[in-house]
Amino acid sequence: MTNEDLILAPAAHVVVRDSRSVQCGIDARRAGIVEVAHPRAVAAALAGARRATPRPEIIERLRAAGLPRLAAASLVGELVEYRVLRRADADRAPITVLGSGRLARLTAALLREDGLAVRRPPGDARGLRDLHDLRGPVLLVDSANQYGRLVPALLRHCPTLLPALLLGAHGVIGPARIEGTGPCPVCYVLHRNEEDPRWYRVLTQMTDPGYGPALHATAARLSACGAWLAGATPEPPGHPGMALGPGEVLNIDPYRAAGMERRAALRPHPRCVLCGRLGR
Repeated sequence: MTNEDLILAPAAHVVVRDSRSVQCGIDARRAGIVEVAHPRAVAAALAGARRATPRPEIIERLRAAGLPRLAAASLVGELVEYRVLRRADADRAPITVLGSGRLARLTAALLREDGLAVRRPPGDARGLRDLHDLRGPVLLVDSANQYGRLVPALLRHCPTLLPALLLGAHGVIGPARIEGTGPCPVCYVLHRNEEDPRWYRVLTQMTDPGYGPALHATAARLSACGAWLAGATPEPPGHPGMALGPGEVLNIDPYRAAGMERRAALRPHPRCVLCGRLGR
């Protein structure tokens, strides 16, 4: 890993704090503060990693900025652990976003802005054939009316699957199916139909149900989850690590007075034919 390419995290901003230190972020309560003899030179050396840069090259830049080799190598290691620098894995599997609505488009755009590779297969029969070759996580977005066609193929070929729906003024992300473990999207429909037998019928009549703040809040959270599932460590420096377990469902409501996100755990539905075939 000594020759790996590293890149500054999108939320990492290396700035001169004072005459003896640099700060890796805006909020000093979370940002790393590093005492150095030549802060301007060190900040400039690290700012060069806004593009993917080999680790040895960053170390050499820090040496040129006045740090001893051992101190430079140690600093780079600490910045990786603190997520100021992250690994720029060129061979990381792309994130596949299925769906044609605004939530799918916005989520894909946010992932691309974060420097991640995104696949957008077409929604026709050719796109269904493409599912056989997918690597990495699949986000199935606002596609409930296509579950009968898509979900069987996804369960066969895509072990990590995260559905998402916009339901009026709130969004639902999940249930998460990770490495073949967890309920499928049809399980969620079956659970909701137990509460309201007409739920799915009503849902499939909605056309591109994006709605203001709910659209953007759900897209932001979904893109972060997708990046995390792809192993991209999207969390900003100093932030607690993300976690998403099999079967978890995130309910996103930007209008809730406190706590925009609520989590619940969902089990495979006992009458789900698809999960039954897989022995789940």
